[in-house]
Amino acid sequence: MRMFLRLAFVFLIPLWLGSVAYADKICPVDSEVYPDNVQYCIQHGNKLIPKKTAPRQQETKPAAASSAARIHVYYDSGQKEVFDFTGFNTDCDGYGKEGSKYTENGVSVTIPWRDFIYILPEYGRAKLKNGYNIESESLKRGSCSGAQIREKRKRKDLPAGHEGEKEEAVEMALSRMEVLSFDGKGVEEGRAVREVILQKRGETDRIAEEGKRQSAAAAERRAEAEKHRQEEETKRVAEEEAKRRVAAEVARKIHEKIAGEFVLVKGGCYRMGDTFGVGRPDELPVHEVCADDFYLGKYEVTQGQWQGVMGYNPAYHKNGDEYPVEQVSWNDVQGFIQKLNDKTGQFYRLPTEAEWEYAARSGGKPEKYSGGGSVDAVAWYRSTSGGKTHPVGTKAPNGLGIHDMSGNVWEWVQDWYGSGYYGGSPRHNPKGPSSGTHRVARGGGWSAEAESCGSTDREYLIPAGGNNYMGFRLVRTR
Repeated sequence: MRMFLRLAFVFLIPLWLGSVAYADKICPVDSEVYPDNVQYCIQHGNKLIPKKTAPRQQETKPAAASSAARIHVYYDSGQKEVFDFTGFNTDCDGYGKEGSKYTENGVSVTIPWRDFIYILPEYGRAKLKNGYNIESESLKRGSCSGAQIREKRKRKDLPAGHEGEKEEAVEMALSRMEVLSFDGKGVEEGRAVREVILQKRGETDRIAEEGKRQSAAAAERRAEAEKHRQEEETKRVAEEEAKRRVAAEVARKIHEKIAGEFVLVKGGCYRMGDTFGVGRPDELPVHEVCADDFYLGKYEVTQGQWQGVMGYNPAYHKNGDEYPVEQVSWNDVQGFIQKLNDKTGQFYRLPTEAEWEYAARSGGKPEKYSGGGSVDAVAWYRSTSGGKTHPVGTKAPNGLGIHDMSGNVWEWVQDWYGSGYYGGSPRHNPKGPSSGTHRVARGGGWSAEAESCGSTDREYLIPAGGNNYMGFRLVRTR
């Protein structure tokens, strides 16, 4: 039994002393002691110190906290007021009757009002009497928009014939408060801190505004630079386009000098063959033919053009560069075309028989001669030529602006000749028989009779043959 009592004494006495020691450790704030501050001070690392216990005979119960205190308020940019304070009229976290709830790292504690030096509701900042600064959303005005301080005050009331005082309620809304404290010194300190905050915010706003101004100026410079770049790009493109047009015009003139001028012949369908009933059997039957768009030489190829490409002039009638070249065979013409294509980078060929007749008849119209019914107006032929060729383009053109498709010189076309080909001709872009012994010539010449200058008349020669009335004109396909 003695042993048991000794062991109990050894173990229980230290436990009791430890509990007393823990209970005696408090965190002093403004020399006051209250349980709520223990957890708060533990959280913020304040060192716990032993409580100085008064002699037992002098131990008394802690005095109850006063139900009212004087609170100083700075509000409305310069106004000051003092209230008898018993707490705010709300029970929200930031502004309650007993104090303000503060939470950090998951630990919450209610800080009594008497532990605050000052509060800045506008910024949610405060300073405690233990020197600790806190910042919390719960201390901002918006968290307790309806919070007020209320107090009853007396004022003089002078009704007729009486003198006296009248009691009335006075209220101060949190929304009007800029600094609040439990002493005037705290109000002044809060005002000083608030002024620093305002200055810093003003500087921040100034820097931000300067940043905006600089950003706007930089954006304006970038926009101006981009505008200048676009203007320069537009100018460059315009200059390049102008150069391209000049180069194209130079190339066109070079090509015209070498290959001649061309007329766009819009495609269409027409009735090909002797629609007048005066031709030979190989101009029948009349049949519908359709041709695609193509470019046809405005004039017959001249001696000057041939000279420029081939380096010699084969013509019998050597009267000048503007006279049609003649005395060339179909095979000679193919050699000329090959060199012309190589020289210009274009693609030239002879017209098909269907293309030639479509263009000669001004786009498939029922014209007996190329340009109308008067052979003398449009053609150099036996009765008008004086036994020789004439400069191209000196007779009236047809409806497409093309000259000399009737008369001056006969014109080679691409097709092989076939006397019965019209009876089985394809409708779309016919190209003549696939083989033969002779090539087709069209249009009549300086030595031909009028009927041979008709738009539908067909003649044929061997490809190697050529004489002083055989010439040609070209088609350009691109």
